[in-house]
Amino acid sequence: DTREGAGGGSLTGPEGPALWPTQRHELDYLRANPRALLLSVPGAGKTPVMLTYAGERMGLGERVLWVTGKGLQAQLSAEALRWLPADSQPVLFGKHGPDDLFIMVGYEKLHANVRDVAALRPAVVIADEAQAVKGGGVLWHSFRQVTRRVPRVVLATATPCTGTIVSHTGTF
Repeated sequence: DTREGAGGGSLTGPEGPALWPTQRHELDYLRANPRALLLSVPGAGKTPVMLTYAGERMGLGERVLWVTGKGLQAQLSAEALRWLPADSQPVLFGKHGPDDLFIMVGYEKLHANVRDVAALRPAVVIADEAQAVKGGGVLWHSFRQVTRRVPRVVLATATPCTGTIVSHTGTF
């Protein structure tokens, strides 16, 4: 078992969480593509990949904004405890401080506070369950307002895409 952990080294089970080879390929894809779609089946391990990526970007001093459904925020926090150091845990939007590098916000809260969220000026936005921003609705417009000047954006979902990928890539 030679999986890669958030620190980039080769880890084995007892030493901590680690990425499987398929996840390492997804991480390499995110590293190489500033605006990326990460579409895979449920349970394939997108969250550890995105958390590892977020950890790398925060290690460079970049602010990461993670957008997800309100019901998934506790799950993200639990996963982050496994994959990231204690000083790199996500902080809820509205409870964050000026020096926090990892901020988590729900889609509805992003929409309701779009100017304040955009003012965070993240270097990376990760949209989990990105089907929420598909297609030009009010959430899409708010999400687009936040991300239009962000250098790195990841859209991830396991939900089957209805329509075309173009409806997601229009977010970029």
